[in-house]
Amino acid sequence: MAAVPLMLQAALLLLGCALSRYLWGVSTLVAFVVLGFTSIGVLFYLFIVVAGAIYENCPYQTPGSRALRYLGQRVPDIIRSPYSFAAAFKVIFGKSQVRALFTKSAERCRSWWIGVKIIYFSGILLFAVPFAFAFDVSLLGRDGAQKLTLLLRRTHAATEQDDQPDMADLRCISWTLHTSLDDDIHLLTFEHLATKMELTTFDPTLVADPCFDVLRRCISISNRKMATMRGKELLATVSARCFLRSFHGLHVMNPPPRVLADICRRYKRTFPRDLDHTGLPFSSTMTMNNYLADQVCGLELIDLNAHRPFIQEHIIYAHHMVRAAQEKYRQTQGEKVPRWALRFALLSLSLCPPSPVSVVADCLAIVAIDLGCDVLGFVALKEGERLEQISNLIKQTLETMIEAPNPSKYKAISTLFLYAASLGRDGQQGMFDVTLRAVAASLSPMWKHAEPYIAALFEESSPPSLNLVIVLISPHIFDISYFSGGPSVARWADAVLQVPYTDEVGRSVVDATLQIASIVSLRRHIRIEVWALFKKRPSLPPVCKGRSMGTNQGIISHIQGLKDFEILKSYFLLVWSEWESPSPSSLQAMEISIRENFSGTGSWRQREDLVQGLDHVLGELGRGPDYLMRHTTRVIDAPGILARKKKYKKLKDVLLKVERKAVMEIITRSEGYRSTCALPLL
Repeated sequence: MAAVPLMLQAALLLLGCALSRYLWGVSTLVAFVVLGFTSIGVLFYLFIVVAGAIYENCPYQTPGSRALRYLGQRVPDIIRSPYSFAAAFKVIFGKSQVRALFTKSAERCRSWWIGVKIIYFSGILLFAVPFAFAFDVSLLGRDGAQKLTLLLRRTHAATEQDDQPDMADLRCISWTLHTSLDDDIHLLTFEHLATKMELTTFDPTLVADPCFDVLRRCISISNRKMATMRGKELLATVSARCFLRSFHGLHVMNPPPRVLADICRRYKRTFPRDLDHTGLPFSSTMTMNNYLADQVCGLELIDLNAHRPFIQEHIIYAHHMVRAAQEKYRQTQGEKVPRWALRFALLSLSLCPPSPVSVVADCLAIVAIDLGCDVLGFVALKEGERLEQISNLIKQTLETMIEAPNPSKYKAISTLFLYAASLGRDGQQGMFDVTLRAVAASLSPMWKHAEPYIAALFEESSPPSLNLVIVLISPHIFDISYFSGGPSVARWADAVLQVPYTDEVGRSVVDATLQIASIVSLRRHIRIEVWALFKKRPSLPPVCKGRSMGTNQGIISHIQGLKDFEILKSYFLLVWSEWESPSPSSLQAMEISIRENFSGTGSWRQREDLVQGLDHVLGELGRGPDYLMRHTTRVIDAPGILARKKKYKKLKDVLLKVERKAVMEIITRSEGYRSTCALPLL
């Protein structure tokens, strides 16, 4: 189809030549006129061909200009190819085994007429030459295949670049916006430009300047306040959004620094940051443009809580962010999505009231892209269906990450964490449960940009509907700074005491309590009712941060001060584990606590339970490192197991000594009682 205009132009040229030839015998003057106009048309066509070949941005691209540009790129290679072939042949000939074999044989067989030398030379011809020839053929074929592959790759890349229809379309759009002064044409062009959403076929360098020029002509500035000119409100809105789309694309596509710096400088000179654009229908768009203009080297996002965009602008910008995330993920060869894209998703998912369904779906798509999911197939679906499909895809991906954790994806999981928490608050446990397990499996800290939103859950003003969420997430935030003080711990304790007890709740309470208690300033804010839940002794996982942090001397002394021996016993049974090794100071504090609190004759039940607990730990350690490594990713070697067994045996010996001492005390008392009873008889 691209050759049809060329065929029509050739037919018109032939018609002009034939007509002038026919009229030459009738009227020379008329023939000269026809021939002159035909020559002018030919010259104009040649001018278009040359212009299209020299300037790639020329909207008038013909098959001739494309052919000239293609040949212009290939002629140097064609000219160099004979020299390259000769050089390559020289190199290959120098590596030839046949040549080396004959050269060596000729040196040895200078007196070839001797019979022995003739036999030697014949043996070389029969046996050595075929192998050398095969080696040369393989060498020649390999080098030829490499050269051919490189040539085909270059040709394919050049063909793709030359045959992109969208690039020609964008050149026409750029030319139309530059040359036309009709507002209706500008409006139609911008509406068409808004449909070209894919960043892989969108070159913002072609349309950023005309979008900016049209926007500037639609705006008037008076007393540091922006206003749209009468009758150009719609054009100003559309041009501002198209400029945002192209400006954002410039940041994403990594153009030459000069291009981005130039347009940022022009924008800030025309629209300074202190201009008041409140009340305009595209005010949020201008806010985003201002922020982009301040970030020449990298794109960070505005605070959506302070500058929440209009719904339609938020939806459009979310669409742009998804495509930017997809393009950046492709540029990094499937490694990650940029931080600013995930931060946009985090802010949008944390807004109150919630973002529109379309924005939520786009934000989840950004998270899914970073997790390695393919979301292109969901673009054409309706908002609700797209949200459901992307959510299911994320849950499936997180399930696989639980089995094979990927700590590098902690930003994506942190972004999803708050959204999942909001679903858990509303009773939708599916996404919340799988995200919670993924956080626990990753063993990574929360993303710093998510910290303020997580800390807000522990404020006194947070609703009671978040109680279960607060209890379940508290062990997994991995940073005690979320508990900013007594009020945060008090809010957490209220949630703990108000939710129904389950084994999962018990595990979370014990883990979080020990983490909080490891901070001296927060330890005293933990209620005794929370410590009392230790008596239920929930099963803790092999990797438990609270158990690792909660065995220091200060915590043991604090629990002793509660004057509840059942809590102290339950605490010991929870922290004594084959997965942990008490430090020397913790071991000494435990020994002292056992002697001081469980040495009485009335504590025999507690001692019996503690001995049984230590026997269980020693029995598990006796199974060896291979058994323990099945349940944890930690490296456990035989010397480490022996060291743990030695410590727990020492605790058991202390308990047995206390038990023997208590028995001796009972015997002594009974003998004294007998003596006292025998005195009256005497």
